[in-house]
Parts: sequence; structure tokens; C-alpha cells
Amino acid sequence: MNTLQWGPELETGIPELDTQHKRIVFLVNHMYETRQSKDLEAVGDVITEMVDYALSHFAFEEALMEDAQYRFLGPHKKVHELFTRKIPEFQARFSAGEDITEELHTMLVRWLYNHICGDDQGYVESIKTFLNKTPEPPSLKVPEMKDNIRILLQEIESERPRGLLARLKAVFFPSAAR
Repeated sequence: MNTLQWGPELETGIPELDTQHKRIVFLVNHMYETRQSKDLEAVGDVITEMVDYALSHFAFEEALMEDAQYRFLGPHKKVHELFTRKIPEFQARFSAGEDITEELHTMLVRWLYNHICGDDQGYVESIKTFLNKTPEPPSLKVPEMKDNIRILLQEIESERPRGLLARLKAVFFPSAAR
């Protein structure tokens, strides 16, 4: 199975989303490459990181679509939810010792490509219009403030529950995850 290569067809033209999509593509490919090492713990770590990052990305993307008042937000969220529901099965099979990386990689490559090139392209115009109407706060133009925000985000990230099941619990049952 070939790795997913980033190309112009995957670009949304929204820098933050393209950066996040590139990271997900990297992690999907890294999971598959890590499999070659036969180190199941390393593969598991990459899978966990990939799932955690994807769930964070979905939340970010959905919040941005909501801010932009994207009219198909509900159906887009449903696509994310349906995808997210597939993950526990893969996690359970992996935890039971099954090598699911090739099957998971194939599914992720297809899903990502189709989702970014299809579903995600639908919101591009709405989000770009919203972003062009929303001026950057003056405080964010100061490099020190950006560093402070980056540090704060890292602190928040370090306090997040790790692992697939903890992240899924936090997404689907937020009051129970605290």
C-alpha cells in the first residue's frame, strides 16, 4: 500500500486547516511506516497520537464552520461522528494483538482523500469569507503574545487525557470525562 502524498488537490487554501490536514496525513503514513519496525508499542503510540490529533482537528474544524455559519455543519459533523465511531473497533482489535495497521491505513487513506477533496471543499468558501471579514486582533500581531498563546495551548494539551478511549469519552461524554 502506498502512502498518501500531499498534493494541490488536498489544499483548502486555509493555512491552519491545511497544516492540520498535512499533520494527519503525516501521522497516517507514519503509523504505516512504524509497522515495519515490528514494535507494537511504537505503532500503538502513533495510532493514539493520530486519533487524538484527528479528534482535536475535527473539533477545531467544526468550531470554525460554526463561526462561519456554514449551512451544512450538521451533516459535516455527522460524517466526523460516523468516522469516529469506527475507531474503537480498530483499537480493540489492536489491543487484542491483531495487526490492523494495513487495513486501518487503507481505510484512512481512502477516507482522508475523499473527505478532504469532497466534504471539506464544501466549507472552503464559507470559511474564507468569514476569515476575510474577521480582522486579526491587534494583540496577536505581537510575537510575544503568540508565544504566550502557544505556551498556554501546550499546557492545555499536556493536561488532556491520553489514549483513544479517554479522548472518545471526552468527546462523547464530556461531563463523565472530568
